[in-house]
Amino acid sequence: MGRRSIAGRVLDRHGDLANGALLEFWQANAKGIYDTPANANHPDLDPWFHGFGRIRTASGAFEFRSIKPGATAGRAPCMTLTIFSDGISRIITQLFFDDEPANASDPLLGALPDEDQLKLIARHDGRTRDGYEVYVIDVVMAGEGETLFFDDFAG
Repeated sequence: MGRRSIAGRVLDRHGDLANGALLEFWQANAKGIYDTPANANHPDLDPWFHGFGRIRTASGAFEFRSIKPGATAGRAPCMTLTIFSDGISRIITQLFFDDEPANASDPLLGALPDEDQLKLIARHDGRTRDGYEVYVIDVVMAGEGETLFFDDFAG
């Protein structure tokens, strides 16, 4: 089971660090199973992994540590990210990993132009910190270079 650190910045429309954001991450376990009521009796559900984490950032910089999510049916391994910040109720996107072969067949990524796909893909920066492979991404909340945001994802 690979451990991943997602490090990045939440940026406002001017490219400045967003002051005061709450980030929620949701992902499948290593076998691609989400911890949801529908999966309560699934044999591959991990009772010690809930697939959810929340962090606050005053400066806009963040780092979230977790396991490598497994691929779900028809999807590449990814994390759903919801951001709450001043002036917005919430925005939702998905984060993918640059070293995942399944990205090429993911229906969400495949429906997007290459330049938009790149806005959703965290890049491994070659570092390992405390046993976690480090991936980096910036999330731009509005304006030029805005990250793609979506309606709720159901998994």
